[in-house]
Amino acid sequence: MAFSTVSWSCSMGTNGQKFPSVEREKCIADGGTIRRIGILQNQACVFLYTDAGRECRSSSECEGRCLIENDWISVGTEVAGECERDSSEFGCWTEVESGLAVRAMCVD
Repeated sequence: MAFSTVSWSCSMGTNGQKFPSVEREKCIADGGTIRRIGILQNQACVFLYTDAGRECRSSSECEGRCLIENDWISVGTEVAGECERDSSEFGCWTEVESGLAVRAMCVD
């Protein structure tokens, strides 16, 4: 099984600081929500995907990525995933492309 663990933050607020008001307004105007994510609980703009949970075999079939969440599948295994629910990069998943597990990862 191939997997990697990565720690990083894609948020604009840091270590519990408030999300800058200009970015907060733009996020909300664009349809996002401000949420605390990751181990540091930084604030980030997160967008929900309308096709969340739909079965997929590649990310090209989804607004976001095609994943199997909270399960690590051996690379090269034939699988079907689900379109991810939102734009948060945090969590554990196996990414699916062309009907195959291509990588497993946890990001916190």
